[in-house]
Amino acid sequence: MITKIHTSRNVAATVSYVLNPKKRAEILLSKGIFSLAGVENISREFEMQSALRPEAKTKLLHIPMSFHVRDRELMERDGQAIVREWLRRMEDYGFRFDQYIVVRHHDQDHKNPHFHLVINLTLADGRAVKTSYIGKYAKLASMEVTRNWAMVATDNRMQHTESGIALPKTMQSANPVSARPDASYMANDVPSTDAPTDIDADATSGLAAAMMELLIQPTVVHTAGGGGGSKDDDDEKKNKTRKRFFKL
Repeated sequence: MITKIHTSRNVAATVSYVLNPKKRAEILLSKGIFSLAGVENISREFEMQSALRPEAKTKLLHIPMSFHVRDRELMERDGQAIVREWLRRMEDYGFRFDQYIVVRHHDQDHKNPHFHLVINLTLADGRAVKTSYIGKYAKLASMEVTRNWAMVATDNRMQHTESGIALPKTMQSANPVSARPDASYMANDVPSTDAPTDIDADATSGLAAAMMELLIQPTVVHTAGGGGGSKDDDDEKKNKTRKRFFKL
């Protein structure tokens, strides 16, 4: 079982893709959606909840879930239960999802059975879904579900130790199934497009130029009996300026 985390700003486009009739799409699970009758109704409900955070540009998580072709019969029989277990494990890790749909695509069943999970990044109370380290925890939950259901390990990065699955150092725990995100190392695993990332180039270049001008000035050492000409006065002022700058 492999999960990949994507983000989306366009609700209608994402919902249209996962419910594409050409993919022989089938809705298996949903939460927080009152009407599953068509792309327009589902998109509208996602948009209505997203409107609780009008400042948010990124609105959805889109998580494809892929399985090995040899697990196709298992997917047909227990696909819902497997996805439910994955969601429960993510909740155990402290992630809350208030609105989502889980869609099964049947167009590639002969190659790799797969699902698509679409999650609203806005909770029902208007707060944002926490996404810190969600990619690492999604992978961990996938590895645990794969092992629990004795599925084929389709991710060649899955590693095992004598005590079980080898975890990243920041996630190692005596009881990995009950481990929860630790605030001491939380960081955004999924890049947020809500925060500006551009840096003012003019301000940066001006600051760099000021620093270079200060750094390249020679240090003036006044010796006993030295004269007090105008050049010495200028150098002394520059030295004082450097001291004030680096004290900031």
